[in-house]
Amino acid sequence: MDFRWRYPILSSYSWLDSFAQDHYDLDIDILIEFHDDAPSQYEWSSRHLNDLDCPQEVTNRAAALKALMDGGLFIIRGMSYSPMRFGQLIDENELARPIQEVDVLVEPFSATIIKEEFNKLPSQTSFSLVGRYIYQSRYDSLTRGILSFLGVNGISWVSLFAVKDYMRTGNWTEEQIAHAAGRSKSDVELFNHTANSPLAIGPFARHGDKGRLRPKEKMTLVDASRIILPAAQGFIIDRVRSKTFDLTPY
Repeated sequence: MDFRWRYPILSSYSWLDSFAQDHYDLDIDILIEFHDDAPSQYEWSSRHLNDLDCPQEVTNRAAALKALMDGGLFIIRGMSYSPMRFGQLIDENELARPIQEVDVLVEPFSATIIKEEFNKLPSQTSFSLVGRYIYQSRYDSLTRGILSFLGVNGISWVSLFAVKDYMRTGNWTEEQIAHAAGRSKSDVELFNHTANSPLAIGPFARHGDKGRLRPKEKMTLVDASRIILPAAQGFIIDRVRSKTFDLTPY
């Protein structure tokens, strides 16, 4: 497939080559340029960008799509993941395009592609795990909310609690969240108390001072991520297994 719009990937990762070699998904692509006497170069693109003519619209949609990808990679790789950095947008004629302020709140998917592929779930084995997450977010607002929130904000007390909120909206109890993470309900309760307490984590807390008591102990952000992110992965998978959403674009 030809890709009209592309972003050079500026980040250098030891895993990027294998990721690019194995990565074939419906919604995003990592393109490789091989050179005999120099390291391979990588570009990010998506066929969802092909029907756009305005560079600003491309920039906005790419940002919204990349947020979904980054969110998925945060879930899979945890705090070891550092989002890819892009170079300047180029078009099919290799002409650089200036960009303005990015609007990540736009619709990330092409309406034309969504219409063509309506009611066609990808094989559970044909695409990467993050690619399946992104595809599912076409139709499931909770999956999209989780990926986008993490992708835009990274891993923080606020974003992890937001992920938990999405799971609760999806009717998951704290017992289910704990079970999916392989932890106890008291661990989830400690996460709640820590995340909401400025006496425990200061300006990183979700709230200011509400007169609550300081927790007797506090959780680290690393430990919190090891609860919420595996639970989110279980939740997203369960959304498909239990058929709690239909293939209707929203």
